[in-house]
Amino acid sequence: SRHALTWLERLTTGVPVVLGIFLLAGTVHIGLMGVAFRDWKREWWGRLGGWLLLWGLAWLAIFWIALYFPPFIHNDALVKSAWKTVAAKYLTPAWILTTVAGVLAGKSGDSGNKGGSVLRGALVSIGPYVFVTGLLCLISYGIWEAEGWIKPHLWWAILGGIALTVVMSWRVDINQFSLHSFYRNRLVRCYLGASNEGRDPNRFTGFDSTDDVALKDLRADAGYDGPYPVLNMALNLVKGKDLAWQQRKAESFVMTPRYCGYDVWLEEQDSPMLRDQRSATGPGRLDRYGYRPTEEYAFPARVHGHGPNLGFAMAISGAAVSPNMGFYTSTPVAFLMTVFDVRLGQWLGNPRHRSTWKRPTPTLGLPYLVKELMAGTNDESRYVYLSHGGHFDNMGLYELVKRRCGLIILCDAEADEGYQFAGLANAIRKCRIDLGVDIELDVRGIAPQEPGGYGRTHCAIGTIHYENTDLQAPTGAILYFKASLTGDEPTDVANYRKTHGTFPHESTADQWFSESQFENYRQLGYHEVMTSIRGTVSAPPALSKELSEMFTTFGFDTAEVSG
Repeated sequence: SRHALTWLERLTTGVPVVLGIFLLAGTVHIGLMGVAFRDWKREWWGRLGGWLLLWGLAWLAIFWIALYFPPFIHNDALVKSAWKTVAAKYLTPAWILTTVAGVLAGKSGDSGNKGGSVLRGALVSIGPYVFVTGLLCLISYGIWEAEGWIKPHLWWAILGGIALTVVMSWRVDINQFSLHSFYRNRLVRCYLGASNEGRDPNRFTGFDSTDDVALKDLRADAGYDGPYPVLNMALNLVKGKDLAWQQRKAESFVMTPRYCGYDVWLEEQDSPMLRDQRSATGPGRLDRYGYRPTEEYAFPARVHGHGPNLGFAMAISGAAVSPNMGFYTSTPVAFLMTVFDVRLGQWLGNPRHRSTWKRPTPTLGLPYLVKELMAGTNDESRYVYLSHGGHFDNMGLYELVKRRCGLIILCDAEADEGYQFAGLANAIRKCRIDLGVDIELDVRGIAPQEPGGYGRTHCAIGTIHYENTDLQAPTGAILYFKASLTGDEPTDVANYRKTHGTFPHESTADQWFSESQFENYRQLGYHEVMTSIRGTVSAPPALSKELSEMFTTFGFDTAEVSG
């Protein structure tokens, strides 16, 4: 009959209509059951109804775009030529600009900051959805235009697409073809290269392979007598199973000269599922402990006994721009940043996984790229996604407290124009929740007395109560420095402040700092430490005396430290 539905209409509306009828019948049935229908059953059906409704609407939107959008555009009776002109002149450029703005907003230093710009937050929220809608329309229109070739070769096109996807996923490495290598090489050249006395860079690239060093060599038994580095990172748990960690969405992961990995909490260790995993002997199972020897972790077999380099670990620790970034992760932003390859993090073998912990990259990258795309990272897969340490703890305090350090000197250089001390508060909170260690630290003297004014001191001294967890352990001390101003800064630093109103908390998204900017931050840090210890105007005498006593207690000569 003339009212019969076409196959396109049946395909597009059939599934949503059937789901709608099913939901309506289920609702009537539950209503008629009354109190005889138990609450837990009603909750189960309510959740099922929500998912079915969501998938029904998604089906309707996707199939309308795929089957109706191209002919809708070409139908002059529905879409007049004037509207086509508007679409060409305004809608397409607006789509491109919104997408670009969304990517830039997502990679900015304020992404995830609850107090950030309202406009930036709006772009981060709507940009990914605008991009996906426009992309689907573009793909649909392209397929419609190429229908003359695709239709007689449909199956070959599908098989060819699948084959190309598998080959590219196998040969195009998910780690190598990202921004990580670019970022790592320049960090190594800038900072490690500066201390390479025998540096002989390539004339064309400016790089020298000897700039970087193996992380395993930075220990005493390898002839190294410097500080023991602990590089903290965030292991992303956006889809983790621990409901208590739904806000943090990450856990601490470290690389040190001896071990690389992360803690597995006792509650999880004692679960029946993990006991079954530990008893299994087959490949692909999770071990109880999450640490592996550094010289064997995540490196190809041909360079066995090497392990990660310092520059590699340093670049992951600073990988602030990533689709999955712990507490700051947003699924729409993750989608957009993955599509445009705005990725600094790395996929490395899970230290708990018996068959992959030595591997530096997935064999097939596509499944893990999809996990990034959909913000689906966890700590139970064969590979884990590591990003900026600040996505878990921006201070590095957590890992030092875990190691029961007696004296911790903490330098807070994060952008914090409002002196909210968010990074410090986050670290203290996690130390209390996870480690049972309280930290007493009064930072009120550092914050300006009035907006745009000066504080009373550059640092604060606090107590670390290890005895809360280990009854026989002595208390520890923490000396906390923050980028701040007290009014007695050197002339050049004071001048820079007058010409740069947000100093010393300029946005960390600016990675192309000038000579004067670099020098003023360096000089401010030097000034803070020296004046606080010596007891000049910026540090009250009582504070200076307390600092001197602290250094003496822990075996330092105050005069030697000041010099």
